[in-house]
Amino acid sequence: MPYLLLEDIARRDFTSGTSTYERHLDERLDGTPKPWTIAAGWAETGDMIRVFSDRLGIVPLFVSHQGDRFVVASSLRECARHVSHLEFDFDALAVFLRLGYFLGADTPFTQIKVVSPNTEIHVSAGSVHFEQKSNFPKPSMIGYSRASVAAHYCDLLESAIFVRRLERRLGLPLTGGRDSRHLLLAMNARNVLPDVAVTCGRLGEFDPDVLVARQLADLYGVPHVTNVPAPPFSVRRERDKNANTSYLTDEHQWVPDVSDELKRQRVQLVFDGIGGDVLSNGLMFTESLLAAFRKGDGVAVADRLMAGRTKELPHLSERLQLSLSWERAKERIRREAAKFYERPNPVLSFIFENRTRREIALAPVCLLDKFEVAMPYLDEDIVAFLQALPAEDYGRPGFHDETIAARYPASLAVPYGGKLAKGARLLDRNRTEAGAYWTLVVAATKNGIGSATFCVPRLASLVATGRAQAEWWWIQQLAYMADLERLRMGD
Repeated sequence: MPYLLLEDIARRDFTSGTSTYERHLDERLDGTPKPWTIAAGWAETGDMIRVFSDRLGIVPLFVSHQGDRFVVASSLRECARHVSHLEFDFDALAVFLRLGYFLGADTPFTQIKVVSPNTEIHVSAGSVHFEQKSNFPKPSMIGYSRASVAAHYCDLLESAIFVRRLERRLGLPLTGGRDSRHLLLAMNARNVLPDVAVTCGRLGEFDPDVLVARQLADLYGVPHVTNVPAPPFSVRRERDKNANTSYLTDEHQWVPDVSDELKRQRVQLVFDGIGGDVLSNGLMFTESLLAAFRKGDGVAVADRLMAGRTKELPHLSERLQLSLSWERAKERIRREAAKFYERPNPVLSFIFENRTRREIALAPVCLLDKFEVAMPYLDEDIVAFLQALPAEDYGRPGFHDETIAARYPASLAVPYGGKLAKGARLLDRNRTEAGAYWTLVVAATKNGIGSATFCVPRLASLVATGRAQAEWWWIQQLAYMADLERLRMGD
């Protein structure tokens, strides 16, 4: 993986790696000299190294600055290779093991950070200088009717469709939700339909997403394919996903299967709905969470965000349980929440700039990297417009529904999909995975990561019943922490 290492900033007497690296995503045809909506990387020019993140920070770049030594890399593993004496960032990991994503610039290790959004780092003449441009949204559309705001939203999204390079074979991952539906409707309004819609069906043809997506595709004459992912609860697939996403997410194990299906369908440009519901339909919004932000009560923000999450981590060793405490996670969230108190919609901005940026974006950026990917909801004018809408008027769930219903009433013939029913039988292969689970537990308990008193009897029960669905959360976390320990030790 690409990296650039400067052994001595002051003397610049040894540099290794790739002197220039740029990652471009999401090309627009709007006549601008730099048509990419997302661009990040680094360049060594003369006596200076310039590192630059994209405006949203969705392309992860990893940096470490220790004394006179500086390294930047496109993956956590590559960056870790060039950092000595790695230490776990227990504050960051305490949050990750509860929420499933990292906050701000955090990574699993204290010596490594990701570059923040819209930031440049200049390394020259013995100095490292960080410069971040403000993305702070100002309230907008105050005094306009909801109908006018919804119409403007639709206009922006339809325009965003039309400025992509559409002469290629187009694919749309279609679910039963709002984001991909709105993309399909906006494409139809511009007379540019996808060549194929692909839906991931964890329950096969009877998955709620599949049933709704197929009806919607049929309504607009779009060929539809159901992708039944490989059985979940696989340690190997989880570890592969972790490595490919730089150990930054507990989600996305199903995405490589959808990627393979899109490749079989010869898709060249994928339209991804990332950002839609968090920006316009109140994803994770509650009145109590908004109230906590408005009061500047970061502890209450942490309590609301972690409500219902796993407080104890009994599958980990006692040493790790103490280091990864619930209180430690709350304190890290409290510090991050303070950055968002003055935002027009602090709930939206916190979730978008942390969960969406640090976790959800890894699917199109890291796991759909075989394709060109269009992410219209992340266009600069759409993000600025939706982030600036005041939470008291537009924060609650439902605005995206209103928007779609007003502009595209014909689509209401197809209902939205629901969540998997509680207790739904996922297509799994738990007994065939039992050997991998035992191997993981034995190795993790030997190296001080796992707790034998918890893991062994729980795993024995799992093997006896053949069901991993209720147990996967701790197996997943055990695999994650075991891999991080190997990475920390230089393996």
